[in-house]
Amino acid sequence: MSVYSSSNKKHIAVLGSTGSVGTQVLSVISSYPDQFNVVGLTADSNWERLLSQSNEFCIEWAMLSDQDAKKEAFPMFKREGIDLLESNENLKLRFNQGKLDLLVGCSSGTEALSVIWKALKDGISVALANKEILIVAGHLLKEAARESGAKIIPMDSEHAAIDRALRSIGNHHKELKRIIITSSGGPFRTLPKSDFHSVPMEQVMDHPVWKMGQKITVDSATLINKGFELIEACVLFDVPMDRLDVWIHPEGYVHGAIELTDGHMVWVLSNPDMCFPIGYALFYPDIPFKPKSRFVPFGKRFSFFPPDEERFPALRLARNAFSRSIFSVIWLVGANKVLVDSFLRETIRFVDIISYLEQIMEKVNYLEQLRTDTVDSVQNLLDRVDELTRAFLKHKEINNL
Repeated sequence: MSVYSSSNKKHIAVLGSTGSVGTQVLSVISSYPDQFNVVGLTADSNWERLLSQSNEFCIEWAMLSDQDAKKEAFPMFKREGIDLLESNENLKLRFNQGKLDLLVGCSSGTEALSVIWKALKDGISVALANKEILIVAGHLLKEAARESGAKIIPMDSEHAAIDRALRSIGNHHKELKRIIITSSGGPFRTLPKSDFHSVPMEQVMDHPVWKMGQKITVDSATLINKGFELIEACVLFDVPMDRLDVWIHPEGYVHGAIELTDGHMVWVLSNPDMCFPIGYALFYPDIPFKPKSRFVPFGKRFSFFPPDEERFPALRLARNAFSRSIFSVIWLVGANKVLVDSFLRETIRFVDIISYLEQIMEKVNYLEQLRTDTVDSVQNLLDRVDELTRAFLKHKEINNL
């Protein structure tokens, strides 16, 4: 298992460092130079920002997923003395060198699945903001962590809050009655369903509380993101789906709660700022993180509503997929990714995302013969789902799924 160096700094690598969450992770790290040492960073194609971050944190290695960006950037990284890795396989080799204590997963999608699994297998704890990877391969990631002693630490606001609440009751988890995941309701919380067909891109991307990357912003507008979080909570906390609730909380101050069997509740509140779950994950299991802002409740409004699943059926889709099988969950994640990408490219409408997803999920059958017992088999199934969903969008034909 990975151990701290003689300097007692926690050595960290960040996957997806140039994105919204990744840049915030580095911002928090920069406030604690005596606590953390960043050894590696990865990005998709934004090599200019990656190079700037690499120089700021004096890292040893970096990686770009995009081959064209990698080719263009190579001379600049070489000039700065930074090892620009060729592939995920080269990245995995770094895990064996004993220089890494924590891998922070901020990249979107499931492309980093094998990297995260290998880190856990090698005893390196993972702080995970990416929920898709956990819900399609949680069975494999948890097994790897259990065997090596590594930890999977939630770094999204809701599950970090729930984890914090569960830690507050110690070994009394038998007293847990249910878990509540909160949601702002997205930009269309009060919009009639009949108006969904005409909402413009700029309204979809205007989240009322959080500033996030493009895909998760769209997922938050359809509420599929909250459906994913329900599945994530089942995987992370080993609770059945019928002990999970979603509450709409537009103000965004309550990030998660647990209800105990005696009727008491533990609520985790803070300003809606990613520095809280990031700090929680970086310092885990300790809690010395000192936020720059303090939550003051005076004069603030707190309101809660049940979700309207008639207008937002994504929650039902997620519950049904989880109750059916891991194959259905993989289909849900993979198909949604393609549909959101098509919306962002403006080839389908916002209302089509969940409408098409419902049609696809109704027809998922024959791929349930495929394996999901290895990381490669899960990735192969995701690739197949991607291919078939794109074929569906091309032909608007669902019988071939």
